[in-house]
Amino acid sequence: MSCRIDLRHDQTSSLIEASSVPGVIICAPSWLNEALDLLTKKLNGVTFQVHDNSYDSSSSSTIIEEFVISTSSPLTLRTLQMIARCEPRNVTGVINKIHYTPAGLSDETIYAIRDLVRQCIIVALDETTHYGGYPSGQRESQIGPVYIVDLAGLQFQQAYNTGRLVLAKDRLPEGLLDDFIYEKVVGERKKTVEEIASEKHQHGGGSRYTKYMCNRSGKMVEAYFDSKAYRHFVSNDVILTGIAVNEIASEHGHLLNFKFLKYGTGYFAGNLREHLEHHVLPGVLDGLEILFSDYKPETIKSIEFPFYREDTRSHARLEHLSSKYKIPYRFSTDDALKNTTKSEGLVTAVTNCGDPHAAFGNEMGFSSVDAAVAENLKSKGNILCPCLNKRILEKFISVEINHKK
Repeated sequence: MSCRIDLRHDQTSSLIEASSVPGVIICAPSWLNEALDLLTKKLNGVTFQVHDNSYDSSSSSTIIEEFVISTSSPLTLRTLQMIARCEPRNVTGVINKIHYTPAGLSDETIYAIRDLVRQCIIVALDETTHYGGYPSGQRESQIGPVYIVDLAGLQFQQAYNTGRLVLAKDRLPEGLLDDFIYEKVVGERKKTVEEIASEKHQHGGGSRYTKYMCNRSGKMVEAYFDSKAYRHFVSNDVILTGIAVNEIASEHGHLLNFKFLKYGTGYFAGNLREHLEHHVLPGVLDGLEILFSDYKPETIKSIEFPFYREDTRSHARLEHLSSKYKIPYRFSTDDALKNTTKSEGLVTAVTNCGDPHAAFGNEMGFSSVDAAVAENLKSKGNILCPCLNKRILEKFISVEINHKK
């Protein structure tokens, strides 16, 4: 039997031809290539089938694509996206493991699949038809180009979601590649709960680790949130996104207003919302400082921070960044897709608050940022779905982070 991949709930194979456009790229940090090799060994011989959505309840779904993972046909960034984001929709973070039951995949392997896809982005030049809709449902017409970056934040809704990579607690669910990913992103070995507790007892522990109480199987247990690790994951995403949109925009001759959304601090945050709110902007600024100092993205001419919480220290860092690189910035409460710099001749480049379990757009409609962004695009996000876009490209990008920060 084969493992199952579903299209997004509103998609069918009839969209493949129109969605198979050039120029859409799946990007990942270069170290992920090694991780794909490790995961390929675990998936060797496993067959996956992509099922068409059928609206005729009397008929079974049609298989529109089938592939086998093997050492001679290893995982690629495209097939990783397909086997990870295989659910028609997902708003709870609960993994529908029945998709992988035919192969008998372990929980550790399933978690690793979702962990790796979260480290990737998909970048496309699309066109808006509207902006707005979330959460009010009210939209405004807007026709114009936009660069979309499909990116998921760390997720804390379930104990086994990707956010566990920056948590420490007893009997924390583990993925096959937890230590590998942590060391690649953070640059050091992940400490145990006992090591953290001992360190805090002996030296005060500084402000890196924050103790909080989390719910595990109906019981409240002690855990630690690793703010340094969290900031490294965020800064890694900023750098990868900035490099990718700069390269693609330069090919089209566009100059950009860069909006990196405050991702993962809403539904994804679980009971860590206040901690994430406090650390997400510093993490974004860590990434921006490295992006502009080391990679010099010439197409990014403005930075916008929709719905971020500004603080005194971040303001000082932004003033320095803006002065040093001649980059204006602004905090706003404007919609992600609203072109706030059209009069300056800039095109919006924006992330979407994506999901590692379902394709871009997820539940669709206007109940989330991810859904609303897709609804307001000419392609409805279909060109960023690897199951539909047969011409989607792949690229590994070297992302270097100063792990001493």
